[in-house]
Amino acid sequence: MRHLGYEVKVGVEAEFVLYTGRPEGQAPAWTANLEYALQHPPEISDFIHHLAQALTDAGMGNEAFKTEGAAGQCEVTFPYGDALAACDHYTLFRHLVGQIASRHGMTPVFMAAPATGVGSGLHLHLSLWSEHAPAFAHRAANSRRPRWHRRRPA
Repeated sequence: MRHLGYEVKVGVEAEFVLYTGRPEGQAPAWTANLEYALQHPPEISDFIHHLAQALTDAGMGNEAFKTEGAAGQCEVTFPYGDALAACDHYTLFRHLVGQIASRHGMTPVFMAAPATGVGSGLHLHLSLWSEHAPAFAHRAANSRRPRWHRRRPA
């Protein structure tokens, strides 16, 4: 796409379920609905802290880490950026999650449906950019900044 003047950018949201113990005899790392929770059990807070630090140390960072509504379910959102780098970062992310979870006595599962009633996904947000801005965003006649079609209330 670069030869046409476009750059592909990607935003990645990765969901997974954390289980305590090893593959045999696993149970979700927590059972309460922790969707958008501000406080987490100490072992989960430690896992989140160590994962965030490992991602930063690897030069990846993350935009957000949140617990979801299903038992043991997490979502990590990464900064929007270059498509190839996003693929590389996702591969490293999965490795880091596995290593850090193991150190905390947990096992991450990235399956789409690891249990009845639980659905995890990998959400990829793709867009084309041109001249450092979204290529297809509406722009006001006298403005260099993109102006989105949705109007703000007065």
